Amino acid sequence: MRVEVQFRTIAMDFWASLEHKTYYKYDAQVPQHLIDGLTEAAEAAAHLDETMERLHHEVRGYQPSAPTIAI
Repeated sequence: MRVEVQFRTIAMDFWASLEHKTYYKYDAQVPQHLIDGLTEAAEAAAHLDETMERLHHEVRGYQPSAPTIAI
């Protein structure tokens, strides 16, 4: 049996839900300004995901220096 598993960020899930509702409401005849807005939101979500992933890798790779003791 084949299955599909999708992992989404909260932003991706919100975008996908909104896109689905939009296309359902307009019966696939979505006004261009809404398509543009969805595209812009998708790009912003992708940029945020990339930034957060980069920061996560930076933090995980961060090795604090040994504490110094003042005498």
